[in-house]
Amino acid sequence: MVKMSQVIRMTKDFFQEQYRFWPSSIGICHVRSAGHYIVHPGFRGVPMKKDFFELFWSIRGCGYFKLKDEICALPEGKIFCYFPGDYHDVFAGEERWEYYWMTMDGGGLSLLVERFGFCHEGQEAGS
Repeated sequence: MVKMSQVIRMTKDFFQEQYRFWPSSIGICHVRSAGHYIVHPGFRGVPMKKDFFELFWSIRGCGYFKLKDEICALPEGKIFCYFPGDYHDVFAGEERWEYYWMTMDGGGLSLLVERFGFCHEGQEAGS
């Protein structure tokens, strides 16, 4: 059985966060972490190059992702992915934004990404 730790942190000035960390491999890839954020206007994550896959699912409001020299908007109901080696730069616009995220790595990640058809463009999340 996989043990799961959970940390919940809330600050009224910036954002609300719910975070889960899974410390072991599950299936073909390793789920590193997952979370649910509600961020206020002006939020910006710490921009940095990361060596893992990250999936974002916007559920309320609109978030933005910088990818090279382009800004990609992510309205509610859409997903966006950063791939290992990408420079991750995530931020909110002028409205509150709520989203889920999940990070993964491992030997089977490329197969999972290919089978689900993940790409850098915003895609419909579906039901």
